[in-house]
Parts: sequence; C-alpha cells; structure tokens
Amino acid sequence: MQETEFYEKNKFPSSFSFAVSYIHAQDTLNMIHYNLLHYNNFTSYCTTYNNPLDEKNESLRVILNFNRPDIFTVNELQCSATSADILLEEVLNNQDIASYARAAMSCNGYLSNMIYYNTQKLGLAGQDAVQTNVRVIDIYKLYHKPSGTDLIIDTVFLHVIVAHLKSGNSGPDAAERADEVQKLLDHMEVNYQSGNFLFAGDYNVYSSSEEAFKKLIDPGSAFRFYDPADMIGNWHNNAFFAPVHTQSTHTSGGCPSGGGMDDRFDFILATADILQGTKDVKYLAGSYHAIGQDGEHFNKSLLDPPTIPGIPLEVVEALYTASDHLPVNLQLIVEEETGWEEQAVTRYNYILINPVREQAELLISVDISQQAEFAVFDLTGRKLLNKKLSLEKGSNRSRISLGTLPQGAYIFHCRLEDGSGFSGKMIR
Repeated sequence: MQETEFYEKNKFPSSFSFAVSYIHAQDTLNMIHYNLLHYNNFTSYCTTYNNPLDEKNESLRVILNFNRPDIFTVNELQCSATSADILLEEVLNNQDIASYARAAMSCNGYLSNMIYYNTQKLGLAGQDAVQTNVRVIDIYKLYHKPSGTDLIIDTVFLHVIVAHLKSGNSGPDAAERADEVQKLLDHMEVNYQSGNFLFAGDYNVYSSSEEAFKKLIDPGSAFRFYDPADMIGNWHNNAFFAPVHTQSTHTSGGCPSGGGMDDRFDFILATADILQGTKDVKYLAGSYHAIGQDGEHFNKSLLDPPTIPGIPLEVVEALYTASDHLPVNLQLIVEEETGWEEQAVTRYNYILINPVREQAELLISVDISQQAEFAVFDLTGRKLLNKKLSLEKGSNRSRISLGTLPQGAYIFHCRLEDGSGFSGKMIR
C-alpha cells in the first residue's frame, strides 16, 4: 500500500498544569460519486464538439456549487495527471475555494477513477489499487481531522473504494464484472480488516441478482456491503425503481448514451459499521439519493417535463450537459473528540530523545506518582505498540523497548493516569 501525507501538526509545550479532557461533537461529511462521461478523453463518438471540456467544466462548477462535497469520487476521468489537475483546479478549487486535494493517479487504461477531498476536514492516509482484466479498482484511506484542535491521534478512518466495472449486458460482460468484484474481495480479505468502508462506482449491473452484486451483499463475505437506499431488485427498465435510476439523462445518443432514465448503474454501498455507526462514522438515514432524480422521468430525458422540484433549472441543465449519469449523494456523521476542559492535575515536563534505537528513552518529571500508558502509531494511525509505565514523583527516565519496529517515522502518545497526555513524532 502506498501511504501518503498523514502527519501530525501538534506540538505540545513541555509543561502542563491541566489535563486534556475531550468534548464529544459531531461533524458531517457530504459525499458525491459521479461518472463524468469521458472527462477530457476524446474518441470517435465523444469528441471536442459533442463533449467539450470547457462546457463540461462549467456544468460541473454549477452542480458542485449547488451541492458542495467533502468527498468527491469519479469515474471516466482521462488517465493523466493533467486531467486530474484540471478538474481539481478549474472545477473544485474555484470561487475563492482552495481546500481540495486529490490522490495519486492509478490506472491501466485510458480512463481512471479519482478521489478529491476537502482538506479542511479530511486527509489522505494512503491508497491502494487492485488490478483486474478491465480497469483498476482503487482503495483510498481517509482520516478525519477533528475540528477545534490540531491533535490527530486515534482519529477516525474511512476507506473509500472506487470502481468502474465492465459495461455491457451480455453473459460474458456480467461474468467479467463478477471476476472484478472477486479480485477486490480477495485482496481486501488479505490486506484489510473490517471497518468503515464505502464502495462507490459505476457498477454497470442491471439487477441485484447479477453475480457481481450478489458477491458484494453476500452475508457470508468478510466485507459485506449494504445498499443505504434499500432498493434491491431488478432495476433495468423497471418503473418501480425510477427513484434510484442514474442513467441515462438523455433519450438520444452520440457521446451520451440514449434511452432515458431506466438503469441504476451508480452506487455508494456501505459496510454495517457505517450503517450502524459502530466505528464513529454513521450514514445519515435518508440522505442517499441521485442528484436530479425525482422518480418522474422514467424513460425520459432529464429536461423533459415535469419540472424537478427543489433543484434550480440551471442545475438540471448542468446535470444534462455534464454527463449521461446522475451523481449519487449521501451524508455521513462523524463522532469526533474535540475541545478542551481544564482541570487542576499533574504538572509535568518531558523529553523524548530522537532518534531512537532499540529503546525509546523518555525523560519525564511529574509532581504526583502515577501510572501512564505509552503508545506508538504508524503514520496511518494504526497502533503498533502499547506499554505501561510506572512514574514516581519527581524525575523519571523510562526506556521503552521497541522490539522489531522497523526504521521510519512514527507518532507517540503518552497518557497519564489522571487523563492528561502529550504526543509527538518519533524517528527510528
């Protein structure tokens, strides 16, 4: 796994006369997934005439200014860092907004996936890619930045998987989609533990009975996914599922597919941990929807009557122009620990001698004898080591064995018995 940009900003002063007591709060994350329909990628059927980049960018600016995401995942981005940066700088970071960043490019064809995220709320802890016979499936690991403090220890992590599965309605196409999903699940079972996972993408599935989708919702899977919309069934050309259809916004073809709104190709699925909020990230019930979908445009163009309620006409027109898919949207609630309460507790001074070798040497002076816990985290926030310390009143020199911890950069955190604590960077 490629790890990127997770780091600590906090530098505690060397003396405290109060304890850090965390105040629980909530933050909301808005997520959108969107198939961008050959973004800056031109073919014999998607040309600069019928899919011009400038017009697409203007439409995307209208859509994303109407519904501003903290997490924006995409399919059908032309596979180049230049195209990824155009979308970042000309669409997301506009109108005095400069808070978005992106992951590294990963693809094995002419179209790619990408994740963009609001750096005021989120950071990228790492990314991973699963190779298939068709396209890469990307796995991004985000971490939440608690508001009101720069302390990022024991923070909340969220994995976002982005895939664009094989298109087509033939038996071999469906079999290829199933193979792609199986490769993903096999990779996850070896390399990940269950937790906060979202799976966003253009699945190109026609019903929940397709093998690819059955694998994702299999109760026996170590990584079982659920549909937040709870609309499982035969979606293709079925008016009952019109409220969740995402393709096509057009009735006639060209670059966009035709046929009107009659397929549910685009999804954001979630693990049980997210639906139940057991690991500090919870799906906001009722928030899942396709932007621009009113359930009244079955087999119609998005521009056909009736008028879509609650969405300005310019946004509807932008959705029509930008892609033949509708973006899928949901909200997440993050339980965070933030804020400070002051209590008259232990005074202490400390020094951790860097770099460390076989042992970390912690010099700490306390005015009350007590127990402490010393933990070491890697730069993704995973706890690697945990030791108990017995501190006597006055000066203490604690040597903590690091065992087989490899060379590199780490974060240490020491919490005293009375609740106070401090953190910093450790180099081995």
